[in-house]
Amino acid sequence: MSRTPAEELSAFLLRERAAIVERWRRELRAAALAPPDFDAALAPLVDELAGMLRDSPDPARVFGERLAGRGAQRFAEKARLRDAEREVSLLESAVVCTWAARRGE
Repeated sequence: MSRTPAEELSAFLLRERAAIVERWRRELRAAALAPPDFDAALAPLVDELAGMLRDSPDPARVFGERLAGRGAQRFAEKARLRDAEREVSLLESAVVCTWAARRGE
């Protein structure tokens, strides 16, 4: 039986988790961002996103709800809201770059 694109992406995230997290960390450093809770709060988002893609009929909404408190938390830590948004948005770049590297592109 063929997997859906969401299931394929979920499997990729789980299989390449270490590479994605390392690339994400490098991209954060390159953008002069250093969230103090990367290992505890951001890195686990890769696993959570994989689960949402696999299990949820609407993973974008569920992931958005999961991230809703991130900006408030980082603002309370004196981070700029724009930086909190960039921290999370760099996950997309890390996933795409890892995907391309694995495909030899």
